[in-house]
Amino acid sequence: LVEAACVVPAVMADTPSMRPDTPEEESARRRSLAPPAIASLVLFMGIGFFTSQLSTGGSTWTSNLAAVMEDDVDSSTRFLDFSITNEYPALGSLKYYPWEYIVEPHKLSTLKADSAFNNDEDEGSTKYFWSVSYMGDTVHTAEGKATAFMFTEAGSKYIIELKRQIDLPSGPTIHVRHAEAMCKYVRREIRSLTDNDREAYFHAMEVVGRTPLKEGQKTYGDRFVSIGYETLKHVHSNDCSPYHGWLSFFTAHAAFTLELDAGLQAVNPSVIQPYWDFTVDSLELGNDWDQSQLFSDLWYGNATPSNFERSVDGRFSATPMTTSFDFSVHNAYGRVTDTRNCDPSPYVTRAHEFCGIDIDYPIPGCQELAQCLQTENLVDLHDCSENVLHGNIHTVIGGFWDCKYSMKDYAKKYPQREELLLNVGVRSVNIWQKMNAGAKGIPGVMKCPAYCDEETPYDECRCSCPEYDKMSSEDLNTTVIKQVLSDMGVITWDQEELSKSARPDCNKALTSHYLYKKFMEVQETDDGGCDYKFTNMTSDENREFFVFLMNYACNPGKMGAMSTGAAANDPLFWPIHPLFDRLWAYIRLDVDGSFSNFNHTWVDDASCQGRSYEDIMPWKDLLDEGSGKFYTNEDLYDLFDPTNEKLTYVYEHFDWEHCSSFIQNYTADNNRVW
Repeated sequence: LVEAACVVPAVMADTPSMRPDTPEEESARRRSLAPPAIASLVLFMGIGFFTSQLSTGGSTWTSNLAAVMEDDVDSSTRFLDFSITNEYPALGSLKYYPWEYIVEPHKLSTLKADSAFNNDEDEGSTKYFWSVSYMGDTVHTAEGKATAFMFTEAGSKYIIELKRQIDLPSGPTIHVRHAEAMCKYVRREIRSLTDNDREAYFHAMEVVGRTPLKEGQKTYGDRFVSIGYETLKHVHSNDCSPYHGWLSFFTAHAAFTLELDAGLQAVNPSVIQPYWDFTVDSLELGNDWDQSQLFSDLWYGNATPSNFERSVDGRFSATPMTTSFDFSVHNAYGRVTDTRNCDPSPYVTRAHEFCGIDIDYPIPGCQELAQCLQTENLVDLHDCSENVLHGNIHTVIGGFWDCKYSMKDYAKKYPQREELLLNVGVRSVNIWQKMNAGAKGIPGVMKCPAYCDEETPYDECRCSCPEYDKMSSEDLNTTVIKQVLSDMGVITWDQEELSKSARPDCNKALTSHYLYKKFMEVQETDDGGCDYKFTNMTSDENREFFVFLMNYACNPGKMGAMSTGAAANDPLFWPIHPLFDRLWAYIRLDVDGSFSNFNHTWVDDASCQGRSYEDIMPWKDLLDEGSGKFYTNEDLYDLFDPTNEKLTYVYEHFDWEHCSSFIQNYTADNNRVW
């Protein structure tokens, strides 16, 4: 818990009566409110803080702020001070926030006064009296050096009054201390939760994962939301996403998480969605990140479930996919997922493979985090956060399987090309979307069935490219394939660049959105044009790979929920995105001035509804305001200001100590494919 010092300084007198400060005393008192002495520790970017310790019940952050003491008070007595603790260590983030005390709702807090005397043997002459008030009403009183109290109202202030009466030889003296305590949930890394808190979270997540919305609201109240409800909101069509591809990535995903918080807290008011710092797993486990504790039966289930359907196992087994033919986006079986994902499974699925080959592939880590910390404006921070630090983490968790054209067979024949295949695998969803949706006004060549009943087997209900699937291997030559890939916007030529001169810069003109150009060799043709081929392949091998690529691009396999717009259906979706909100909050707080020149200006993207500052977003009453008014991005930008008193949460810390060497010694690294 936060055990900081939010202090309205004491008034001290040498008589039982209390008197107000004079203007002169008030001025002197305010000057005395300097922060406590602190020692340095290398934490986030090499800076951190030690805290003072309380002898009972775990760590604490104890105020050193001194109350004014009258000259005739016995000098052996201490200044009046107290700490607030719970079972967690002190908040490392406290120095970033504008409140000196932060208390957690629905957790028993211990309020303890400091000893009145330098010599504890004299403590018997001291009495302590506590009072806690909320919105003008006294909600707790107690006598004694320590008291326990459970705060409940997140996003609100409590007033704490402590009186200390000391019976000195010169007569009784009363010291008074008033303090404000800000009540906030603390969003912690999932591994730093206590076992009890983590189990409470998982239980609440099981409820929101399996309970239909109306049933949940009837049982738990109107604030309840289900994962299915959130999935319907998160899924989007081919046109554009209001939540991805621009600055609304920050506001929207913070809103998703806060809305889910309300659902979890309807089940258990002590719970808040934790975050997953996957940069730790990237650093410690490398490409074996799927061995993280998160992928265990008692947490989120294995990276590759053992059952044939690949439905998530462990405690989240049988988490239902939302089924609705009435919703705008669904597959042929009515499952709300990517239209091209013709998986009939009624449950959330995932697999640690790309169509037959294991995903021996990294997740973003310290290098990517360090890159984001170099950004100087909101546009670049978003680009790095979504496209570099977030990267393709959805795809490598969701995976693909049951593909008509298996990567495994090709990799067995050409094991030296596994990196190229992994590149194709990690961008498969994008390639399949392009082949189905088309580009530049040209309809997609991939066609998907509109309806299959529950009895129809998957092999009879899958997408394909009818015109090209029936072509013989002789007719399906590289010229035809390159034209299709260009028409669909997979690998294209920049026509403006090509027309600039008689001898264009072919390498610059080649636009490969999804296959990395390091795998390609760009050539100038004899007639002054441009062409490309894949590197380290003979002419026949190039043709063979183009044919494989075309067949693969035309025939998608089953997709794990995390690989689609229905990612929110997988419980593992939810601890990922608070990591980016945390990064954004850290930069906005800017406690040490590192981001004093950061440009926080929002830049609109009018090409897609939901990406501009004044666009209306599909959330309202996230803080239970009761206004019924939908927020704009501007509203959400203000709501998620980390210094907003009404916002219901803070982060436990902003330390990435494990990444400190990357952050301090950052250099651009273009070898990573994120």
